[in-house]
Amino acid sequence: MIEGKLSCHMIYQDDDCISILDKYPIDNGHSLVI
Repeated sequence: MIEGKLSCHMIYQDDDCISILDKYPIDNGHSLVI
């Protein structure tokens, strides 16, 4: 995802973390912070 090889909806990215929308969300707006 970081290298752009996998599709995702990136919400935020910096040197320490990324936030993306979940592919199979439990509820609207469910996101993952990695």
